[in-house]
Amino acid sequence: MQLQHLKYFLQIAETGSMNRAAELLYVSQPSLSKMISGLEAELDIKIFERNNRGVALTEDGKKLYMYTKNIMKQFDLISKISSDEIPSVISISAYPNLIPADLLSRYY
Repeated sequence: MQLQHLKYFLQIAETGSMNRAAELLYVSQPSLSKMISGLEAELDIKIFERNNRGVALTEDGKKLYMYTKNIMKQFDLISKISSDEIPSVISISAYPNLIPADLLSRYY
């Protein structure tokens, strides 16, 4: 299983259509279907129910969708980690009270 397979799976699940997902991913529909079949074989589960209107997630597919969404969120966080990344803006939220603002400006 590769990260790209999970991205493709998410796109299909979110669009509900192999054809639409293939267009958005710039891949052919047969290769996308083949990739999903390979993923189903590797995981030994059926991910999608195919019908005339597109595809729908099975119960195992819904579990995989939740796990994959979490994995992709974690991957995005990991890809943003950089040791030389220093925030250039500090955001502070406060109640509309002048005392904390005055103290903060004096401190600064």
